[in-house]
Amino acid sequence: MLIVARFLEKITQSSGIIAALIIIPLILSTCYEVFARYVFGAPTIWAYELGYMGMGAHFLLGMAYTLKEKAHIRIDLIYAFRGPKTKAAIDFLGYAVIMLPFTIWLSWGLFMYYEEALMFEETSGQSAWNPVIWPFRLCMMIGFVLLAIQLVAESLKCLSVLVGQSASLEEAE
Repeated sequence: MLIVARFLEKITQSSGIIAALIIIPLILSTCYEVFARYVFGAPTIWAYELGYMGMGAHFLLGMAYTLKEKAHIRIDLIYAFRGPKTKAAIDFLGYAVIMLPFTIWLSWGLFMYYEEALMFEETSGQSAWNPVIWPFRLCMMIGFVLLAIQLVAESLKCLSVLVGQSASLEEAE
Protein backbone atom coordinates (compact mmCIF):
# COMPACT_ATOMS: atom_id res chain seq x y z
CA MET A 1 0.00 0.00 0.00
CA LEU A 2 2.69 2.46 1.00
CA ILE A 3 4.70 1.76 -2.17
CA VAL A 4 1.72 2.80 -4.28
CA ALA A 5 1.13 5.84 -2.07
CA ARG A 6 4.75 6.94 -2.46
CA PHE A 7 4.57 6.51 -6.24
CA LEU A 8 1.41 8.65 -6.38
CA GLU A 9 3.08 11.26 -4.19
CA LYS A 10 5.95 11.54 -6.69
CA ILE A 11 3.36 12.70 -9.24
CA THR A 12 2.02 15.20 -6.75
CA GLN A 13 5.54 16.39 -5.93
CA SER A 14 6.14 17.11 -9.63
CA SER A 15 2.93 19.09 -9.90
CA GLY A 16 3.97 21.15 -6.89
CA ILE A 17 7.24 22.07 -8.59
CA ILE A 18 5.37 23.08 -11.76
CA ALA A 19 2.92 25.14 -9.70
CA ALA A 20 5.80 26.93 -8.01
CA LEU A 21 7.49 27.68 -11.34
CA ILE A 22 4.32 29.30 -12.71
CA ILE A 23 4.99 32.21 -10.36
CA ILE A 24 8.14 33.23 -12.28
CA PRO A 25 6.45 34.23 -15.58
CA LEU A 26 3.60 35.71 -13.58
CA ILE A 27 5.99 38.01 -11.69
CA LEU A 28 7.86 38.95 -14.88
CA SER A 29 4.66 39.76 -16.78
CA THR A 30 3.31 41.82 -13.88
CA CYS A 31 6.55 43.79 -13.62
CA TYR A 32 6.50 44.40 -17.37
CA GLU A 33 2.89 45.56 -17.18
CA VAL A 34 3.66 48.03 -14.39
CA PHE A 35 6.70 49.32 -16.28
CA ALA A 36 4.78 49.64 -19.57
CA ARG A 37 1.83 51.35 -17.90
CA TYR A 38 3.69 53.88 -15.77
CA VAL A 39 6.91 54.50 -17.73
CA PHE A 40 5.66 54.23 -21.33
CA GLY A 41 2.03 55.13 -20.61
CA ALA A 42 1.00 52.14 -22.74
CA PRO A 43 -0.63 49.35 -20.75
CA THR A 44 -0.78 45.88 -22.27
CA ILE A 45 -3.99 44.22 -23.37
CA TRP A 46 -2.99 40.84 -21.95
CA ALA A 47 -1.86 41.53 -18.37
CA TYR A 48 -5.20 41.13 -16.60
CA GLU A 49 -6.08 37.80 -18.18
CA LEU A 50 -2.58 36.41 -17.92
CA GLY A 51 -2.63 37.36 -14.24
CA TYR A 52 -5.86 35.63 -13.30
CA MET A 53 -5.11 32.58 -15.43
CA GLY A 54 -1.57 32.30 -14.03
CA MET A 55 -2.70 32.62 -10.42
CA GLY A 56 -5.56 30.21 -11.06
CA ALA A 57 -3.16 27.65 -12.54
CA HIS A 58 -0.78 28.16 -9.61
CA PHE A 59 -3.57 27.60 -7.11
CA LEU A 60 -5.16 24.63 -8.90
CA LEU A 61 -1.93 22.77 -9.61
CA GLY A 62 -0.76 23.38 -6.05
CA MET A 63 -3.82 21.87 -4.32
CA ALA A 64 -2.54 18.28 -4.38
CA TYR A 65 0.96 19.27 -3.25
CA THR A 66 -0.53 21.28 -0.40
CA LEU A 67 -2.52 18.22 0.72
CA LYS A 68 0.63 16.07 0.51
CA GLU A 69 2.47 18.53 2.75
CA LYS A 70 -0.46 18.70 5.22
CA ALA A 71 -0.66 22.46 4.67
CA HIS A 72 -4.44 22.76 4.34
CA ILE A 73 -6.29 24.20 7.29
CA ARG A 74 -7.42 21.66 9.88
CA ILE A 75 -9.31 22.31 13.08
CA ASP A 76 -7.56 20.16 15.67
CA LEU A 77 -9.90 20.69 18.60
CA ILE A 78 -10.99 17.05 18.78
CA TYR A 79 -8.63 15.40 16.28
CA ALA A 80 -5.39 16.26 18.13
CA PHE A 81 -6.38 14.30 21.26
CA ARG A 82 -7.11 11.01 19.48
CA GLY A 83 -4.94 7.97 18.93
CA PRO A 84 -3.32 7.04 15.62
CA LYS A 85 -6.03 4.61 14.51
CA THR A 86 -8.84 7.06 15.30
CA LYS A 87 -7.00 9.81 13.41
CA ALA A 88 -6.51 7.45 10.47
CA ALA A 89 -10.21 6.51 10.53
CA ILE A 90 -11.27 10.18 10.59
CA ASP A 91 -8.89 11.01 7.74
CA PHE A 92 -9.97 7.97 5.74
CA LEU A 93 -13.61 8.98 6.11
CA GLY A 94 -12.81 12.51 4.97
CA TYR A 95 -10.49 11.56 2.12
CA ALA A 96 -11.90 8.33 0.67
CA VAL A 97 -15.59 8.58 1.48
CA ILE A 98 -16.30 12.30 1.17
CA MET A 99 -13.57 14.08 -0.82
CA LEU A 100 -12.49 11.45 -3.35
CA PRO A 101 -15.91 10.79 -4.94
CA PHE A 102 -16.62 14.52 -5.08
CA THR A 103 -13.21 15.24 -6.64
CA ILE A 104 -13.63 12.51 -9.27
CA TRP A 105 -17.10 13.81 -10.12
CA LEU A 106 -15.79 17.37 -10.35
CA SER A 107 -12.84 16.25 -12.52
CA TRP A 108 -15.24 14.62 -14.96
CA GLY A 109 -17.41 17.75 -15.07
CA LEU A 110 -14.32 19.91 -15.65
CA PHE A 111 -13.25 17.59 -18.47
CA MET A 112 -16.60 18.21 -20.16
CA TYR A 113 -16.17 21.95 -19.53
CA TYR A 114 -12.69 21.83 -21.12
CA GLU A 115 -13.91 19.75 -24.06
CA GLU A 116 -16.71 22.21 -24.77
CA ALA A 117 -14.31 25.17 -24.79
CA LEU A 118 -11.96 23.28 -27.11
CA MET A 119 -14.70 22.22 -29.55
CA PHE A 120 -16.31 25.66 -29.82
CA GLU A 121 -13.01 27.59 -29.64
CA GLU A 122 -14.42 29.58 -26.75
CA THR A 123 -12.62 32.77 -25.80
CA SER A 124 -12.55 34.57 -22.49
CA GLY A 125 -14.37 37.75 -23.45
CA GLN A 126 -12.69 39.58 -20.54
CA SER A 127 -10.37 41.94 -22.43
CA ALA A 128 -9.21 43.09 -25.85
CA TRP A 129 -6.74 40.19 -25.90
CA ASN A 130 -9.61 37.66 -25.69
CA PRO A 131 -7.54 34.42 -25.66
CA VAL A 132 -8.94 30.94 -26.06
CA ILE A 133 -10.00 29.60 -22.69
CA TRP A 134 -9.42 25.85 -23.14
CA PRO A 135 -5.83 25.83 -21.72
CA PHE A 136 -7.07 27.33 -18.46
CA ARG A 137 -9.96 24.88 -18.29
CA LEU A 138 -7.56 22.02 -18.96
CA CYS A 139 -5.45 23.27 -16.07
CA MET A 140 -8.55 23.29 -13.85
CA MET A 141 -9.28 19.67 -14.71
CA ILE A 142 -5.66 18.56 -14.25
CA GLY A 143 -5.56 20.27 -10.85
CA PHE A 144 -8.53 18.27 -9.61
CA VAL A 145 -7.24 15.01 -11.15
CA LEU A 146 -3.97 15.56 -9.26
CA LEU A 147 -5.97 16.24 -6.10
CA ALA A 148 -7.82 12.93 -6.62
CA ILE A 149 -4.47 11.15 -7.03
CA GLN A 150 -3.21 12.62 -3.76
CA LEU A 151 -6.48 11.72 -2.02
CA VAL A 152 -5.93 8.09 -3.08
CA ALA A 153 -2.37 8.26 -1.67
CA GLU A 154 -3.63 9.74 1.62
CA SER A 155 -6.37 7.09 1.83
CA LEU A 156 -3.82 4.33 1.32
CA LYS A 157 -1.66 5.75 4.12
CA CYS A 158 -4.73 5.81 6.40
CA LEU A 159 -5.52 2.20 5.48
CA SER A 160 -1.96 1.16 6.29
CA VAL A 161 -2.47 2.51 9.82
CA LEU A 162 -5.92 0.94 10.17
CA VAL A 163 -4.70 -2.54 9.15
CA GLY A 164 -1.60 -2.29 11.33
CA GLN A 165 1.02 -1.95 8.59
CA SER A 166 2.10 1.43 10.05
CA ALA A 167 1.93 2.59 13.65
CA SER A 168 0.84 6.15 12.83
CA LEU A 169 0.13 8.51 9.94
CA GLU A 170 3.49 10.18 10.55
CA GLU A 171 5.22 6.84 10.13
CA ALA A 172 3.27 6.21 6.91
CA GLU A 173 4.72 9.41 5.45
